[in-house]
Amino acid sequence: MNDAPLKVAWKKVSAYCEESKLWKKDHALAMGYYNFQDFLRDLVGLFDTITKIDEDWRWQVLRHETPYEEAVAESIRKLYESWHEACAAPVGMLPLFESRFGRVENAEELLVRWREAQGILTPDEEFFTGDALAGLRDKATDEHRSGEAFDVGRSR
Repeated sequence: MNDAPLKVAWKKVSAYCEESKLWKKDHALAMGYYNFQDFLRDLVGLFDTITKIDEDWRWQVLRHETPYEEAVAESIRKLYESWHEACAAPVGMLPLFESRFGRVENAEELLVRWREAQGILTPDEEFFTGDALAGLRDKATDEHRSGEAFDVGRSR
């Protein structure tokens, strides 16, 4: 028997086996990309839920519908902190997915909320340094004196 056809067949089968492994790897990565986008969407929604809880509670306190309780404020702060920690890995993985696939849905929304959480979690004394706060005060005073500022609720 001429073994040339057998050799050709083995060569082709081997090549397809290798290609199949690569395809499975690429397919798994692509599916991970779609799952990652869904995960980011869920993280965005969770942040929005935490923010709604925070805002509703603070409005109730301001309207004297419920008393201010440090334990509630701390619990909400810890929610933001835990959310922020849960986002560390996905935020770190964004460059990988962007370099491989381009635009990642929900990434920008997540990053906006990530930065907002950082601001919420940053203590006021670190956020507003004396000079920066004084500069903002001076700018606001100058705008008021020049007539550029306006009262809340009144349009220019």
